[in-house]
Amino acid sequence: MNGRQVPVDNVLHPAWRDSVVHLIVSQSWDESLPSGLAEQAIHKMTYDRGYALGQLTPDSGAYFDEVCSAND
Repeated sequence: MNGRQVPVDNVLHPAWRDSVVHLIVSQSWDESLPSGLAEQAIHKMTYDRGYALGQLTPDSGAYFDEVCSAND
């Protein structure tokens, strides 16, 4: 929705069109972190935290950065 009375149909995820909360969860690490630990951090963000948020709000939408190799 926007300030107008007529809903706008756009390319955003349909769940975002009437959302009340926009939540950003991020994970970063130092480039010197061994690749195995970086992969663990990626997995935790994608599958553990992402799953928990999905359980909290089952009809929600999520966006993962397109450079994330774990985003299948």
